[in-house]
Amino acid sequence: MKQKNATLDEVQNLLREFAIDMHHLSEAQLVTDRQFKETDKKFLVTDRQFKETDKKFLETDRQFKETDKKFLETDRQFKKTDKMFQELDLFLIEVGKRIDEQGKQIGGVHKSFGNFTEDLLFNSLHLQMQNKFNLEFFDTNVCRSLKGEEFEADALAFSNGTSNRLFVIEVKTRFNKTVLKQITKKLSDVNKFCPEHKTKKKYGVIAVPHLKQSEVQEILKAGFYPATLKSDMLVIEYPPDFKPKVY
Repeated sequence: MKQKNATLDEVQNLLREFAIDMHHLSEAQLVTDRQFKETDKKFLVTDRQFKETDKKFLETDRQFKETDKKFLETDRQFKKTDKMFQELDLFLIEVGKRIDEQGKQIGGVHKSFGNFTEDLLFNSLHLQMQNKFNLEFFDTNVCRSLKGEEFEADALAFSNGTSNRLFVIEVKTRFNKTVLKQITKKLSDVNKFCPEHKTKKKYGVIAVPHLKQSEVQEILKAGFYPATLKSDMLVIEYPPDFKPKVY
């Protein structure tokens, strides 16, 4: 009887332990189930994130395609602009050629007009030197060289015999103070470069088409004869008490 009771107690204990184990197992299963649900939830979130990422990748790809399209359009515009610049360069080269050609034509006209004006000035001066100073000779564009040095004068007017005078004439388009220095040096150098005139008295003439009264006074004060245009003629005028500087 005791043996049977012992066995019954053992069975009851086993059943009790089994019930406890089942309870624990049930709790563990509940935990596992909850964890599976949480995992499923996380998978759903992850899947949603992957879908959003895929959407963003698609949007990025679309933007890259639009950017590529814009780059292609920009490249096309650059090529068009480059072509326009090339055409502009050709146009400017052609314009430059035409300007050069017109410049040559204008230069030729200007040179011819300059030569014509210069001839008129020298003819007027020649007459003035003959009439006012009774000079026999009138040389234009005088150039002399001596031991590597150069001497240039726009004109030399002179006479031999009893008069025995030489006028160094400087012709300018406009007056400035450097003209006074230039003609002074030429009067100082003329004996060295033109020894045939060494014994002559030498004077200076400054010829400018248009002279202000103040410039005329400045030339006279320096001891030179002023010559300027009056009624289309180059005229040498000076006051009766003027005393020219003699070199």
